[in-house]
Amino acid sequence: MSVSISDLISDEWMNHVKTDFTDKELIYYYIHNIPGYINTEAIAGGVDYAYSHDYGSIEYIENTFQELDDVIDLEFKRSYSTAESNIDIYYLGNFHEGALGLTYSKSPYDGKIEIYWEKKGDYSYLKGN
Repeated sequence: MSVSISDLISDEWMNHVKTDFTDKELIYYYIHNIPGYINTEAIAGGVDYAYSHDYGSIEYIENTFQELDDVIDLEFKRSYSTAESNIDIYYLGNFHEGALGLTYSKSPYDGKIEIYWEKKGDYSYLKGN
């Protein structure tokens, strides 16, 4: 069974993201790396536990943005502040059930998107080795 981009993202969400980043030439991304509870409207109950990203995960995220930077007409730069960032990335631990990840944006006009993800499988290539 093949998966296409239309299986992963709706036209409505794609337009929302385009509106969020209209007229931006530089997008800052933040990799949350402090273990502890986080408050978010994206998850039922408004609170979840975020873990530190391991070395392999950070490298994967940074390489992904570097590759995107080379392919599309946008610049990406890592930020160490959620106040400055446009994309915030949170690691919620190992996958147990439900969705492997989700993206959230409160408004298509605030220039801010949150990404929450979980790791799947004992033999992940994102262990930093």
